[in-house]
Amino acid sequence: MDSKKQESFLEILVNSSVDAFIATDMHGLITLFSKGAEKTFGSYAEEVIGTKIAKYYVNGKEEAKKIMKTLYEKGSMQNYETEMIVENNRIVTMNLSISLLKDSKGALIGTLGVGKDFTEFKRIERQLQQSEKLVTVGELAAGIAHEIGTPLNVILGTAEYLMMETDDSDPKNEDLKIIISQAEHITKLIQQLLNFSRYNKPELKTIDINSLIKDVLRLTDHQITKEEIKILTDLQPDIPPIIGDDNQLQQVFINIIVNAIHAMPQGGTLTTSTRLNCPKHSAINNNRNVEIHISDTGCGIPHQNIQKIFDPFFTTKDVDKGTGLGLTVSHRIIEDHGGTIDVVSHVDEGTCFSVRLPIQIHEDTDVK
Repeated sequence: MDSKKQESFLEILVNSSVDAFIATDMHGLITLFSKGAEKTFGSYAEEVIGTKIAKYYVNGKEEAKKIMKTLYEKGSMQNYETEMIVENNRIVTMNLSISLLKDSKGALIGTLGVGKDFTEFKRIERQLQQSEKLVTVGELAAGIAHEIGTPLNVILGTAEYLMMETDDSDPKNEDLKIIISQAEHITKLIQQLLNFSRYNKPELKTIDINSLIKDVLRLTDHQITKEEIKILTDLQPDIPPIIGDDNQLQQVFINIIVNAIHAMPQGGTLTTSTRLNCPKHSAINNNRNVEIHISDTGCGIPHQNIQKIFDPFFTTKDVDKGTGLGLTVSHRIIEDHGGTIDVVSHVDEGTCFSVRLPIQIHEDTDVK
């Protein structure tokens, strides 16, 4: 096979692969962007070639320098996981294998990388880990309710009776109020555990997502106003209806907004936005989704806590302000709807929750 036929054959192989083949020169400029890369990143080759590969790494130039350092030391790297930015600023987990490229004389001319989008794999992995935790929580819930529920009601009832028998001026009143408050908190936690351990199948109906967001903002308006928080909305009109359980989805967005309010005790700005996302490399009616972004200008979440926020009982709030189940329940609800929920946060700058829900109506869906 002569060199021209060989090059043509290699080009066919590269462009036939579902993996993302990306080559760069020694300055980090993209020189090759395969069909698989176009699909993965949602951008056409002509838009990307000539741009810096560093702009597609979440950690930018630092990530690119780190990769090049490894390549100079070892010549190649296998199964390297990193986060990259694709269409609509969506962040995906990429599994990369990269090698240095040399010409016929052995001189370095660039790099060639093969990338696989591992986002779904990582999501399923996290979901399996989450499921194991949920099973444990479910088993504990029934036992806790049985063992603690009855004596707790006795404590609560006795404390309330003593308060009725005690004068308002009696200093014991404050102690009794603390007992009642903490007993009610435990009762609430037990109830949340029981609700959490029971699987409630979504009651599907068509939903106007913009109307649902407006309803949630109305429900939380009093608390938002009280905390002197400014509201900004950017709701894209004419978004097609989604299929879901409006009560469950309302619960998700209320929980996110309440968390945002708690993160801004000195006031701030709460921004909600919606937009229709239709990837370039998808059929017109497939893989469309609506994105809901809720961001605040609050205290932010430390990097080491980001991966924990959806875990049962993880909370940074005071004991009387949160049980650590709200975001866990929200995560499960969104996954039950075939969607995803992600968070980006910077300490002292704020937090943004992004929820994506599919816009797909299946013929066999029981929609009210």
